[in-house]
Amino acid sequence: MIAIPFTPEEIFSHLPPNRCGEADRRYMDEILESGFSNRRESAEMLKRFEEELTQLPTAETLGIA
Repeated sequence: MIAIPFTPEEIFSHLPPNRCGEADRRYMDEILESGFSNRRESAEMLKRFEEELTQLPTAETLGIA
């Protein structure tokens, strides 16, 4: 795994304002604080996906099984 030596604030401070404004920065902070990551199972996405799948109709409930 490659460690990035910069904080998000340092990275975003180099972007021009029209590329990433204050609202964008707040949104990114919310995403990062929620646990979103590309290094591990992120923000319980697998659990959330599986929970949604259980809510879908089955072949039996649709009468096509």
